[in-house]
Amino acid sequence: MSQKEFYMEERYVENFRKTAILKNGCLEGFSVVEERGVGIRILKDSKLFFYSTNEMKNKKKIIKELTETNFKNVKEVHFSKEKPNKAKFAINQKKKVEDVDEKDILEILKVVDSIFVEEGVKNRFITFSISSKRQEFQNSEGSKIVSYIPRVILSYLITINERRSIQRYNDIGFCGGLEKISSKIFDSIREEVKELKEVSKKGKRIGKSRMNVVLSSELTGIAVHESIGHPTEADRIFGREAAQAGESYIKPNNIKMKIGNSMLNVADDPTIQEYGFFLYDDEGVKARRKILVKEGKVNELLLNRETAYELNTRSNGSARASSYRVEPIVRMSNTFLLPGKKSFEELLEEAKNGIFIKTFMEWNIDDLRINQRYTGGIAYLIKNSKIEEPVIFPVIETTTFDFWNSLKDVGKDLSFKAATCGKGEPMQDIPVTTGGPSILLKNVRIWSR
Repeated sequence: MSQKEFYMEERYVENFRKTAILKNGCLEGFSVVEERGVGIRILKDSKLFFYSTNEMKNKKKIIKELTETNFKNVKEVHFSKEKPNKAKFAINQKKKVEDVDEKDILEILKVVDSIFVEEGVKNRFITFSISSKRQEFQNSEGSKIVSYIPRVILSYLITINERRSIQRYNDIGFCGGLEKISSKIFDSIREEVKELKEVSKKGKRIGKSRMNVVLSSELTGIAVHESIGHPTEADRIFGREAAQAGESYIKPNNIKMKIGNSMLNVADDPTIQEYGFFLYDDEGVKARRKILVKEGKVNELLLNRETAYELNTRSNGSARASSYRVEPIVRMSNTFLLPGKKSFEELLEEAKNGIFIKTFMEWNIDDLRINQRYTGGIAYLIKNSKIEEPVIFPVIETTTFDFWNSLKDVGKDLSFKAATCGKGEPMQDIPVTTGGPSILLKNVRIWSR
């Protein structure tokens, strides 16, 4: 887009959310949030300006005033050239989330709370939210996209106190309506609590050593999200996010760098109908699967139109905004390790002896996304290729490069987990998915906290 070209877009958004919070069996709060408004971006003489308003009656007047404004003291910006798109898409649901009443929401909360009570969990904090986002996007290039995406998410924070205290925070979320909540979810929660109690009561500490480690999809997913997803966000690489969310070990002059061994293949795919789903991003660009890492090397970055221009390429549809009030920025969607061919039992067979970590209790990573630490929640010793007694608080402390170069084998049991990712200033919380199969890491430094 040349310096003399003019570009404008408007993004009308309707956000709806109902949220209920239950703390130790008592209703802490119930909220209904509805917001409607338009976010407007104008690129004029290489100067980009963003404005938002919920005063729809004055929208035309505001746009006219903005287009006639001579922007000064604004950073020079260019957008990549993209073809215009016209589309309409929506997620079907049996009952619209907007029509779900408070009784339905509270009933689900009570069912979950009753599971915790029956298992003797005294400290419990449960949140249940249903939401939808309706958006109409159009720009001066001829794009017009209408979308509607409903989402459901159940979150809980519990503390297990048997012999030792263990905390567990978990998100269970979907794209779609209330029909996505099934008895299987309740059964999995009950099973998780039983395992946490077993680890709390019988978990053994391990001394510092190097061991083979099998990680579940949950651990694979958070490691991919934090150590590969965030570093491949192009705005981090070019320094825009440095003061808010950090930087990246990837630099503009080493974009094809090697991260891990040839078994490492990572995708970001918003077209999969998981929690981070969409078909067109918030700049009107058609979404597609991106292979962020291929055979251990950085293959592609997450790009919006601004960063795509910097790299002399096209956007790959990675711009998202949480509301009409904020501008779209580079974000992940459904980010996961591609599956391999081994069964979980074959991973255990290859590990022979070591640790299996099923859930994490906490994680940390530095601003460059290099040095990281994961503390297990539910974990077990592996002896003679069999899962044996529980382990308490196993800690992996490593670097991104050591972690992914220790990857020995990849399972075929691909699964996904809902999450909320925060980034930007002001902070934008957006729905994403982490995921992958179980994996085997060889000779990893590990100990009990």
